[in-house]
Amino acid sequence: MNSAQLAHRAGVSVCTLRHCHQIGILAEPPRLANGYRHYGKHDLIHVLRIKRLSALGIPLSSMTELVVGDTSGDELLDKLDRELESAIVRLNQQRQKVSRVRSQLFVDHNACAS
Repeated sequence: MNSAQLAHRAGVSVCTLRHCHQIGILAEPPRLANGYRHYGKHDLIHVLRIKRLSALGIPLSSMTELVVGDTSGDELLDKLDRELESAIVRLNQQRQKVSRVRSQLFVDHNACAS
């Protein structure tokens, strides 16, 4: 498949593919006689993995360790996991505050209605 076909199947843009080549997280595929890049199913799988990691919040520029299989990729995922855990704690605290405010507003509203 060519660049446009791969991009379409993976749900990314051709510009994203080019950027992935430029920063080294996607290897350049062989070219056909007409000069077009020729991607295989493994390239599609690779791009889908990059897309999934990106959706997790990992910037493309930090993915080299993960896609290459470097052990520092584990550290990157551990850091992301800690950041997500902190965000969950913070959001749960905010939800508790909203609940308290809602309860207080309901009590204040009923007191004024009497």
